[in-house]
Amino acid sequence: MPTVTGLSKRYMKSGRYLLFIVLVAVLAAPAYPAGRAEFEVQVSVTVAKLSREARVDQDAAMRFAGLLQTEYGTSIEDMKWAVDNSLSWGDISVFAYIAATTGRSFREIGSADAQRDLWGYTDKTGMNSEKMVRSLERLLKRVERTRNSEIFAHLRESRKVTRLPDLGSGFGLFQEALDFRHIDDPRPDKVHTTTGPELAKGEK
Repeated sequence: MPTVTGLSKRYMKSGRYLLFIVLVAVLAAPAYPAGRAEFEVQVSVTVAKLSREARVDQDAAMRFAGLLQTEYGTSIEDMKWAVDNSLSWGDISVFAYIAATTGRSFREIGSADAQRDLWGYTDKTGMNSEKMVRSLERLLKRVERTRNSEIFAHLRESRKVTRLPDLGSGFGLFQEALDFRHIDDPRPDKVHTTTGPELAKGEK
């Protein structure tokens, strides 16, 4: 029959073993919950802003498509597939990044259900989630800069003053700069006065 001391040692050993198992499990498990939550929030916010940028004006979609071709080398076929499948331009941007990173087509990415579980897809394919977030944020800034540049260009064009024709020797430029409102009435250089009736020649 085991003594009290023997039972205590046995339970102490089993307790230490259990604690060791728990510690190993905790340390071995990846920190997915916190990392996943942060990743999904960042991607969701950026995707929403990208989708909103694509609706700014009637040329926004074409501008967006051109930027995706420049930034990620996205093909026309992939973008057509995305539009036919009703993907937002924010989601299209995510697909464009994945396609550029993995070499897969939009159709293959969609078949793998990447849109539903983006974190799981990036982990399964060995992609770096932080690089994805940074790349999408850079794309957003580029879209905003391009949109602002085009707006300012339109404003400058609408306020452009038609230049007068050059009449020779720069007269046209001179005429534009001259403000006729500040020209005073001409004044004679000399003033002649008389004290009496003007006499004809030879009269006294």
